[in-house]
Amino acid sequence: NAKFLGQKFGLGMYNTFNTKKGVYKEKRKKIGEAPAIFDSAKAYTAMQKMNRFLLNKGYFNSKVHLKIDSIGKKKLKLTYEAFQGPVYTIRNYSFNIPDTALFRLYTQHYKKPIDSGKNYDYYLLEREVSVANNLFKMNGYKDFEKSYIRYKADTLINDSLRRTSGKDNHEVDIVTIINNPKGKDHHQPYTMNDTYVTITPSIKRREIEPDTIRRADIYFL
Repeated sequence: NAKFLGQKFGLGMYNTFNTKKGVYKEKRKKIGEAPAIFDSAKAYTAMQKMNRFLLNKGYFNSKVHLKIDSIGKKKLKLTYEAFQGPVYTIRNYSFNIPDTALFRLYTQHYKKPIDSGKNYDYYLLEREVSVANNLFKMNGYKDFEKSYIRYKADTLINDSLRRTSGKDNHEVDIVTIINNPKGKDHHQPYTMNDTYVTITPSIKRREIEPDTIRRADIYFL
């Protein structure tokens, strides 16, 4: 529970209004701060989230441990220990895009989400997914979905580099994979046909017979 000037005022208020003779009432008022009840499942979920965050930031060899100590009657102390290990940096980028039209469009507009030599960051790669999705949508691929895009982080290069140099390397190659729709060999692009613009006449012009005007495949009604 939170403290202010070393005192748990929120917990004190909660206990004052919700206990009788040291026992909590069945119907409790929403005043102050309820006591923090230990939940082992939530504690281990928090540990997993910490580890996932480190992995997403390029610490592929990281480990997070949870230590639970009893420090008194009905009191526990939780200690999370994080061993991040070395951070992996970006070496090269490559593409695995079977749809040749999509490959050309993507590579023409492609900008590295992370510069070579910089730390691996999953969150920056996720941002690139949104950029690619918008690019395809704006170029006629209206059925394209973010789920078609995924990344492969290849760290196997470090084994060969270690054998040749005798030093430990912590680099990663990123492979951008854009899959085709299931059962199809490409993504379907859509093009614009005739465009119709309807202009609602004012009250004074409603008695005039409407006419159709065409300008460069745009019809004004």
